[in-house]
Amino acid sequence: MGKFVEKSYETWPLHDLKQLVLEGAEKYGDKVLYLDRRNTGEKDRKTATYVQLRDQMNALGTAMLEKGMKGKKIAVI
Repeated sequence: MGKFVEKSYETWPLHDLKQLVLEGAEKYGDKVLYLDRRNTGEKDRKTATYVQLRDQMNALGTAMLEKGMKGKKIAVI
């Protein structure tokens, strides 16, 4: 067996992806969540914040409800 390694970061129990996104937005707000570096030019870089991800998730959920998908199971790929 390996040696015990002390945690270097905070953890908390998660129940689903929605909880992860909501808590991330609450905790980190407008901090950068990711940086798209596919293009090498500095002006071509795109960022997204935790709040933007939350807003996109909520918009997707609203659109799915409008399509009659309430209570349906979906897969996120």
